[in-house]
Amino acid sequence: MQRVLVTAGASGIGYALAEAFYAEGYKVWIIDVSENDLKKPEDFINHSLYLESKTFLHGLLVVEDKLSMSHGLETRIPFLDNDLVDFALQCPVKLKINKF
Repeated sequence: MQRVLVTAGASGIGYALAEAFYAEGYKVWIIDVSENDLKKPEDFINHSLYLESKTFLHGLLVVEDKLSMSHGLETRIPFLDNDLVDFALQCPVKLKINKF
């Protein structure tokens, strides 16, 4: 079963998209975000990081696992401890993005 994560807002487009995916047999998760929730640039950055951690990261981990198994390697992904990830998500944006 394929999965999809949809961001839904006040316009209703996200909900319509979620219904279309659900009708096609996808398992759907909806993140309800209104424009009032995303007021500062930091909110947009945190929301983007959250979406990537829920969608893109899973794909990377699956690819890494399949590639390492196909070559007979047992690998570990560093820094994916639940407590460490929770701490990183709570850090201020200034610590997450550093402009050199």
